[in-house]
Amino acid sequence: MPTSEVKGELFQQAQSYVQRKWGMEGAVKISLDPDQFKPEEWYPLEDFTELLADIVHDLADANMEEAYKVGRWMVMNNVKWAGIFSARKPQDIFSSNANQKTEYKVGEVRGLLIHPNSLQLHIEMWTDDKESAYIWGQFYRGRLQGVLDLSGTKGQARVIVDYEEDKHSLTYDLTWI
Repeated sequence: MPTSEVKGELFQQAQSYVQRKWGMEGAVKISLDPDQFKPEEWYPLEDFTELLADIVHDLADANMEEAYKVGRWMVMNNVKWAGIFSARKPQDIFSSNANQKTEYKVGEVRGLLIHPNSLQLHIEMWTDDKESAYIWGQFYRGRLQGVLDLSGTKGQARVIVDYEEDKHSLTYDLTWI
């Protein structure tokens, strides 16, 4: 199984989210060190999902929806993504996953079905950790919703997390008008 990793810039963006929402007190509460992660270096997925779990459990009263909010906020507040996704059709945006490979490598897309007003995306996760797969699923749903929002499309992203004995998969259903 390939290694699941994320770029350090995701840690830094998560830190910005925490500081905007809970201030330095929130960053201190979950022990965020701004110099710990270098933006261009790769880190294990589990380190990032542990940070998301800290945000969810220690700052958001165990509300898993906060992982979704972090993912959406990261897309909506990153000028790089605004330029790429603004005013584009979802079908065009989601027909390639090249953009996401610049920030994370967490699984293999096993199925991508694109219809005029919907899309289904199936990802086999490269992790044996059930909690990592679940929290990543909520985070990534937020990122997909952020992409829909940046494109100017009214729509919704849902996730279904499937666990089998030796693998975890995520299926996302996106619909739009």
